[in-house]
Amino acid sequence: MSNVDELIKRFTDRIWLHENRTRSLAKANLLDRAVLSEPFCRDIVNILLTRAFKSTNTRRANADTIDLDDDTPPPVCAQVTIRQDRAKIDETLKQFFEKNLHNKYDEIYFFIIGAKPDYDEKKRFLSADGFLFKPAIHVISIPEMIKMAAALPLERLEALVATAEKHLDKRGKAVGWWRRNAVAGCVAALTLAMGLFAGYKINLGAERTVVIPGANALEQQINRAKMEGITTTLSSAQFVEAYVFARPSLSRDSLEQMGDQVALSNASPLEPEGQDLVFAAGRCRFLGHVKWQDLSALTARAVITVISCQLDNRDTYELGNYDGPGIGMVVRAATPAIPDLQLIKEDRAFTLPANEKYVIRFTQPIHQLHPSGKSAIAW
Repeated sequence: MSNVDELIKRFTDRIWLHENRTRSLAKANLLDRAVLSEPFCRDIVNILLTRAFKSTNTRRANADTIDLDDDTPPPVCAQVTIRQDRAKIDETLKQFFEKNLHNKYDEIYFFIIGAKPDYDEKKRFLSADGFLFKPAIHVISIPEMIKMAAALPLERLEALVATAEKHLDKRGKAVGWWRRNAVAGCVAALTLAMGLFAGYKINLGAERTVVIPGANALEQQINRAKMEGITTTLSSAQFVEAYVFARPSLSRDSLEQMGDQVALSNASPLEPEGQDLVFAAGRCRFLGHVKWQDLSALTARAVITVISCQLDNRDTYELGNYDGPGIGMVVRAATPAIPDLQLIKEDRAFTLPANEKYVIRFTQPIHQLHPSGKSAIAW
């Protein structure tokens, strides 16, 4: 195998691994937008297109329509999405023209984290000023990225592969993003953190382990919660026992603490007070953020802002408190009266221990979760 072939293979492995991890978490209702893919995609397409894209989500203006932009003449912008349908592109273009963004940018790209949507290559979108959108040029999916990579000079191809491998290791684990992109990089660590738990086992003592079943790391952690919850029959609306399946990546160098996302699965049943429903162990995801209390000490506090649960028939229910004080607090099961959590150093960042059991104490008893449709997959 030539050096070029080996480099293309390494790039292909990383980019499809990223797509698989991102889409798996999206299907589990843990991901709404491809903002989690922005830093990876941004750095890749900057090499492929010789551009200098930056994230618009750090500035918020028009962030619902465009995710990346580059003011270098000619100015261009882009949206990163995991959706593979034409409707997504049509909706974004409609907003693009309604907000008169065609007066600011010469082109808009769509970077698809997946295969290219079925799209009429002859279709054009023209504004009054003659703005031209060509799907054949401006819709770039993973297969197109791989083809573009194969056409790069060797030096740029090497840079491309190095960039992809800086973002993801061979298991799909985020590498070092808390240093390079405080806004979105560590958010992506939530998406890819499932790789942290691959091949997990419960230790039963000397030479005795039970392998946790599951086709992927997410399934393994959920199954672990289910297995340990078999003997836990006490359901509550005030608290649940839980295990982390996506850990934060905090850095003392980042005062904004943007890599603070955490996700847990329940190891005891949740029973809302106002509903005739009981969500068994492993049926709920709890999403929140971790804040470093004191940069001189390895302690932090974690607040839960979103609950998403599923019944056996795949009906899902949710509750969110994004802007308020949160729904609950995460404490160690060993010390439930102490709000501070212990951080550990791992891979040049600080995070929570992988195998710790926690308790989520709700700020007030959960009255009811709101129906949110039927999930495509069973948890």
